[in-house]
Amino acid sequence: TNGAFSSDGSIGSQVTMECDIVGDSVTFYDYGFFGFSNGYYAEVSGQGEMKDFKNLIEQEEYENDEDGVYQYVKRIIIEEGITSIGANAFNNKTRVTSVSLPSTLTSIGDNAFYNCKSLEEIVIPESVTYIGEGAFAYTGLKEITIPSQTTKISNYCFAGCKKLKQVTLPESTEVIQWGAFWRCKKLKNITLPAALKELEDYSFYESGIANLPTGEGVTRGKHVLK
Repeated sequence: TNGAFSSDGSIGSQVTMECDIVGDSVTFYDYGFFGFSNGYYAEVSGQGEMKDFKNLIEQEEYENDEDGVYQYVKRIIIEEGITSIGANAFNNKTRVTSVSLPSTLTSIGDNAFYNCKSLEEIVIPESVTYIGEGAFAYTGLKEITIPSQTTKISNYCFAGCKKLKQVTLPESTEVIQWGAFWRCKKLKNITLPAALKELEDYSFYESGIANLPTGEGVTRGKHVLK
């Protein structure tokens, strides 16, 4: 594949990320990106965990990306062998429409896909046990199925997903945290699992849900609904 985000492509101890063309009208950028009219794809390969990023991609090549070519990524491919996606790894990739996740994945970091507003669907593998805070906030997701081993829906995980209409929670869900589905205005109903123990503050605030009955023993925070 062509191009890389840094001289060695390193984004983890044994993980690399590369960006390559998937169409015509190729233009070369000095820092290793290839641009074209139909967008780019970013591919992550290797073994183990991606590192966390403070904000977007930390490498100097991205920070000096005056043309903003990384923003034109449309497809993200995480290959088999990757076990976690780092915090902020792909946030604000507003043109991303497709994400492929491997069966080896166990964790999706905080804000990993935050504001990927063109992303309307994704399949999260059953191997995933943790989805971080704001991981899919302000995306274009229309429906989501949470993997069966997940016990909590993290703070702001799906906040601001204006197109989200259907959420399938696993029976293992015990906690829905602060603002998890805040402002999901098209979400009109949801089935809460019997194992649920707590709905934290603002968990469904300003969503489309008008009534949310819970079983005995479920702790409800402030302003769960509005």
